[in-house]
Amino acid sequence: MSSYTPILNDILVHYRMESDHDRWLNGWASSEVQYKSNLDILEERFLNQQCRFLALDKNVHAAVLAGRSLFEREPMLNRLLWHAHYTGFKQDFPDASAFHWPDIPDTIDAAAPLFYVYVFLSGVPTILEHHRKLGIPEQVSVDTLQELQFWIYDERRKNNRWGLDQAQVSWLGLNFTGELYQLGRLQFQFSTYYYDFVSYRHRSTGRAVVLTTDGMEFRKDGQFNGTNGFNDPAAWTASLTVTDKTISGYPVHPYGYVLPKRMVLQKEEWDLILKKGDPTIAVHILGSGPMNFEACKASYEEAFSFWNRYFPNYISHAFTCSSWLLDQQFEKALQAESNIARFLKEWYLTPVARAGDRETIRRVFGIPNAKLEDMIHLPRTTSLQHAVINHMLHGGRWRYGAGVMFPHNFGWGEQVYRRDFRDIERINTLENIVYKHDV
Repeated sequence: MSSYTPILNDILVHYRMESDHDRWLNGWASSEVQYKSNLDILEERFLNQQCRFLALDKNVHAAVLAGRSLFEREPMLNRLLWHAHYTGFKQDFPDASAFHWPDIPDTIDAAAPLFYVYVFLSGVPTILEHHRKLGIPEQVSVDTLQELQFWIYDERRKNNRWGLDQAQVSWLGLNFTGELYQLGRLQFQFSTYYYDFVSYRHRSTGRAVVLTTDGMEFRKDGQFNGTNGFNDPAAWTASLTVTDKTISGYPVHPYGYVLPKRMVLQKEEWDLILKKGDPTIAVHILGSGPMNFEACKASYEEAFSFWNRYFPNYISHAFTCSSWLLDQQFEKALQAESNIARFLKEWYLTPVARAGDRETIRRVFGIPNAKLEDMIHLPRTTSLQHAVINHMLHGGRWRYGAGVMFPHNFGWGEQVYRRDFRDIERINTLENIVYKHDV
């Protein structure tokens, strides 16, 4: 290959990517100092080693080796590859925020969608060394980094080509910088609570309740006004009042809707345990197979010991989850023993502002913007696909959901939050704590 080092403007003009100039510019001068046109991260020996370590299957492995010719046909991409490698794995590692590089247009070359596959493979030794320094078992490293193959096959299914959807590049940055770990069936990520709800725990019983805060607007069905694009003219606004003696707000039912009645808690009996901005551990469900109920339980149990052992100074206030799977309507649409129905019953569900059904349709049918009149003609080979269509044929809409789960009263299989909420209502009534109807 030529020793010529192209400058950024030349590359972007050549590939008609001028609009991405500022996104590539960050760290460019630093990466240029160490750039060599013959990249060892593209050598067959190196790529074989990484593919074997990650146990990538023979089809993906072969596609990776065949795709190397992309950089011979388009030598300017070598400079972009090095820059992405440098900013992702050599400059200020670990930094998941670095993984927001621009798209490499597929008009450049048929193999262009593979570009970021090489970036991630180039970083395997770096993230592996990071894991080793923390003492994290090698099998956890492999399980975590193998998500790369999942998204390569996702692109293959959707567009019949090897590579990555650009939308997954920043996501995979979590796996490749130590922000996320695959522990059995579930994934767990360092996170913060970004919803406006507040959660309280009773000091003696450990029961938890989630309350709204000021200014949240809800429909009569307890969902945020505007959910699925529907605005309720009779929507009401919630509030939260905390005094020296009481905490007064509107409770979120663990089924995932807000009750239109004020709950008053005695402050001396309740502690604030979760608010916006608090550190949490986010739970993700990779769509790689059945969501076995007992396997999920084992993942949570492993997560408890994993964080205590390898990140003892990280104090998480809760497990959190945001997913199309946390739509309580699945309880009625699916069989009671279905994995999805059983999974969501264990969470304290909370509504999500501006929730819609786009993600549900995309995940179930692989089509992001399909309308009902188009969907009814799609093949329905699973009970989930039948349930999604049938619900919509009867006028229903799906919605994205969220939930919290508190380590202090983890009881997988016991539907803890639904059970405890009934007790909170009963006990508060006995203690003459007033529910005030303000709407």
